[in-house]
Amino acid sequence: MDEIVEISWLDACCEGVNEMTLKDMDNLHPVPRKNVGYLIRQTDEEILISAGISHWSQVNDGDDCYTYSLTVPRGMLTGFKRLT
Repeated sequence: MDEIVEISWLDACCEGVNEMTLKDMDNLHPVPRKNVGYLIRQTDEEILISAGISHWSQVNDGDDCYTYSLTVPRGMLTGFKRLT
């Protein structure tokens, strides 16, 4: 389960703070992103990665703990690369 992957995906762009004209909104587009992490789960619907794994044998009944997890729907993915 310690496979490391890079995912590329399109994130939503949201501008809710300022009032904008239609011309201003022409510049709003999805945001291309890339993240690297440990592959935790991949299904037909989503990919789940985590930036870190803590091997705490004395806590949580010996279960590992995961930090900075990210779940991306498959429909938002634009790329997937195995790094290990």
